[in-house]
Amino acid sequence: TKAPSASILCRMDTSTRIENFSGHDGVSLALEHFDANDALSKRNRLIYTHGFGQNRLSWGSTALRLAAAGWAGMALDGRGHGDSAWSAMAPTSWITLFGI
Repeated sequence: TKAPSASILCRMDTSTRIENFSGHDGVSLALEHFDANDALSKRNRLIYTHGFGQNRLSWGSTALRLAAAGWAGMALDGRGHGDSAWSAMAPTSWITLFGI
Protein backbone atom coordinates (compact mmCIF):
# COMPACT_ATOMS: atom_id res chain seq x y z
CA THR A 1 0.00 0.00 0.00
CA LYS A 2 1.02 3.54 -0.69
CA ALA A 3 1.65 5.85 2.29
CA PRO A 4 -0.67 8.87 2.57
CA SER A 5 0.72 12.14 1.26
CA ALA A 6 1.80 14.88 3.66
CA SER A 7 -1.15 17.03 2.61
CA ILE A 8 -3.58 14.30 3.72
CA LEU A 9 -1.73 13.92 7.00
CA CYS A 10 -1.95 17.66 7.56
CA ARG A 11 -5.71 17.67 7.30
CA MET A 12 -6.04 14.66 9.61
CA ASP A 13 -3.36 15.25 12.23
CA THR A 14 -2.95 18.99 12.66
CA SER A 15 -4.98 22.02 13.58
CA THR A 16 -4.27 25.73 13.48
CA ARG A 17 -5.51 28.60 15.57
CA ILE A 18 -4.74 32.30 15.56
CA GLU A 19 -4.40 34.50 18.61
CA ASN A 20 -3.64 38.17 19.06
CA PHE A 21 -1.61 39.51 21.96
CA SER A 22 0.03 42.79 22.94
CA GLY A 23 3.75 43.15 22.50
CA HIS A 24 5.96 45.03 24.98
CA ASP A 25 5.01 48.32 23.29
CA GLY A 26 1.26 47.62 23.29
CA VAL A 27 1.11 46.79 19.57
CA SER A 28 -1.31 43.96 18.73
CA LEU A 29 0.60 41.01 17.23
CA ALA A 30 -0.87 37.97 15.46
CA LEU A 31 0.40 34.48 16.19
CA GLU A 32 -0.71 31.29 14.42
CA HIS A 33 -0.28 27.97 16.21
CA PHE A 34 0.26 24.77 14.25
CA ASP A 35 -0.69 22.00 16.66
CA ALA A 36 0.42 18.42 16.17
CA ASN A 37 -1.76 15.77 17.76
CA ASP A 38 0.80 13.34 19.08
CA ALA A 39 3.22 12.85 21.96
CA LEU A 40 6.20 13.99 19.87
CA SER A 41 4.80 17.53 19.66
CA LYS A 42 5.06 18.03 23.41
CA ARG A 43 8.82 18.40 23.11
CA ASN A 44 9.25 19.55 19.50
CA ARG A 45 8.34 23.22 18.97
CA LEU A 46 9.36 25.48 16.11
CA ILE A 47 9.05 29.26 15.75
CA TYR A 48 8.57 30.62 12.23
CA THR A 49 9.54 34.22 11.50
CA HIS A 50 9.25 35.92 8.13
CA GLY A 51 11.41 38.44 6.32
CA PHE A 52 10.60 42.07 5.58
CA GLY A 53 7.81 42.26 2.99
CA GLN A 54 6.33 38.90 4.03
CA ASN A 55 3.98 37.62 6.74
CA ARG A 56 3.30 34.41 8.67
CA LEU A 57 1.43 32.93 5.69
CA SER A 58 4.74 32.38 3.90
CA TRP A 59 5.30 29.46 6.32
CA GLY A 60 1.81 27.92 6.05
CA SER A 61 2.42 24.79 3.97
CA THR A 62 5.80 24.08 5.57
CA ALA A 63 4.40 24.48 9.08
CA LEU A 64 1.46 22.17 8.31
CA ARG A 65 3.74 19.45 6.92
CA LEU A 66 6.08 19.65 9.88
CA ALA A 67 3.14 19.61 12.32
CA ALA A 68 1.90 16.45 10.58
CA ALA A 69 5.33 14.96 11.27
CA GLY A 70 5.08 15.85 14.99
CA TRP A 71 6.76 19.26 15.04
CA ALA A 72 4.28 21.77 16.48
CA GLY A 73 5.06 25.39 15.77
CA MET A 74 4.08 29.05 15.88
CA ALA A 75 4.24 31.63 13.08
CA LEU A 76 4.30 35.28 14.09
CA ASP A 77 3.30 38.30 12.03
CA GLY A 78 5.85 41.00 12.77
CA ARG A 79 4.80 44.60 13.44
CA GLY A 80 3.07 46.07 10.40
CA HIS A 81 2.84 42.72 8.59
CA GLY A 82 -0.12 40.41 7.99
CA ASP A 83 -2.64 40.68 10.83
CA SER A 84 -0.34 42.53 13.24
CA ALA A 85 -0.76 46.25 13.87
CA TRP A 86 1.71 48.93 12.84
CA SER A 87 4.14 50.31 15.37
CA ALA A 88 4.76 54.04 15.78
CA MET A 89 8.43 53.15 15.36
CA ALA A 90 8.93 51.54 11.97
CA PRO A 91 10.56 48.09 12.21
CA THR A 92 14.14 48.42 10.94
CA SER A 93 15.67 45.29 12.43
CA TRP A 94 14.65 41.80 13.51
CA ILE A 95 14.38 43.00 17.10
CA THR A 96 11.97 45.87 16.33
CA LEU A 97 10.00 43.66 13.91
CA PHE A 98 9.50 40.74 16.32
CA GLY A 99 10.55 42.04 19.77
CA ILE A 100 7.84 40.76 22.05
